[in-house]
Amino acid sequence: MEIIKPFKIIKQIKPVFLLFIIMSIIIGQIGIIGSITLGATETSLSMRELLIINLDAGNLYTFSIALIATSFNQYFIDFLIEEEVLFKKYKIILAVISIALIIFMTLFYSVHQLHSLENSLIKAESAIPTSLRLDCLQIVFYIICIILSTYMFCVNFLKLDPESYIEIDDQNLLKLKKSTTKVETDSQGAKV
Repeated sequence: MEIIKPFKIIKQIKPVFLLFIIMSIIIGQIGIIGSITLGATETSLSMRELLIINLDAGNLYTFSIALIATSFNQYFIDFLIEEEVLFKKYKIILAVISIALIIFMTLFYSVHQLHSLENSLIKAESAIPTSLRLDCLQIVFYIICIILSTYMFCVNFLKLDPESYIEIDDQNLLKLKKSTTKVETDSQGAKV
C-alpha cells in the first residue's frame, strides 16, 4: 500500500526518529505519565482511576493538539522556506487533515471542559458520588494524533531519498526538476 510507504523511511533515519519519539511523544506527555506514576505511588487510586482523572482533565486532548500543531508547523515552515516543496500533495493533504483535527479536538475539548465544570457543580451540590467513566473519544483522538504525527514526521524526511518514493509524489514535478537542472540554453539558444 502506497499510503504506508512513508513509514519505510524510518530505517534510514533511525537516530532522528528515536529522538522524535523521545522528545515529542514521550517527553511531550511527561505531565500525563508523571501524574499517573505519582498517583499510583502516592495515592490508593488504581491506574484506571488515574487514567480517568487525566481524561476528565482533558490532558490527552491538550497533548494531541500540541503534537499535531508541532507536526503541522514543520510543513508550514517548508512551504515558506523551500523553493520547491517535494511531496507537496501529501503535505497539503496532511496539513488540511491536521487543521481539521485541531479544530475538532478544540471543540470536543471545550465541550468536555464545560461538562466537567457542570459535573463538578453537581458533585459539590450532592453528596452522592458519581461513577467515573472512560472518555473513549479522547483516547481515539490521542491515538490518531500520535500515528498522524509520526506519519507527518516520516513524510517530512522523504526528501532525503525522493527517488525511492516517487510514486507517492507528483512524478511530473520531479521530472521537471531534473530537466531544469540540465538546461543550459533556452529554445532560442540563449544561455540560461
